Amino acid sequence: MRKLIVAIGLVAVFGIGLSFGLGTDKAEAGFCYWTCGCNGVPYKCCVTPYGTACKPDPKAPIRCPQIADC
Repeated sequence: MRKLIVAIGLVAVFGIGLSFGLGTDKAEAGFCYWTCGCNGVPYKCCVTPYGTACKPDPKAPIRCPQIADC
């Protein structure tokens, strides 16, 4: 009986999490911009409710000069 209640609880929590995850839209990702790193690689940075996340973007619409003294 206990295992059944635990299993139903886990399924319910998973279902609620899945519904929230599928309900969010990519437009809610936040404001995104490009910046240059010290190595001359452009980075795409997006501001989210959890902070700013940046990752290298080789297809960025900007060109970055390599900066020697970063």
